[in-house]
Amino acid sequence: MSDTSELLVQFWQTVREYIPVKDRQIAADHVVNELVDLGITDNDLQELAIDRIMQAAIAEHVDLEESDEDIDDE
Repeated sequence: MSDTSELLVQFWQTVREYIPVKDRQIAADHVVNELVDLGITDNDLQELAIDRIMQAAIAEHVDLEESDEDIDDE
């Protein structure tokens, strides 16, 4: 695990405790989108998949990315 991914895992583990359960998925989606916009590597992003909420956020991002590639291929 890289220093970046360790930092991000610690960040998510800390802040999720302060986010109401009903809002955690939206928060995780936002965090993933911001990290992607900042240029996070795929490996660091996958290391962040430490719980089902973050796994879903990452999977959604990957699905959207694949959909965009399909549209570009047409």
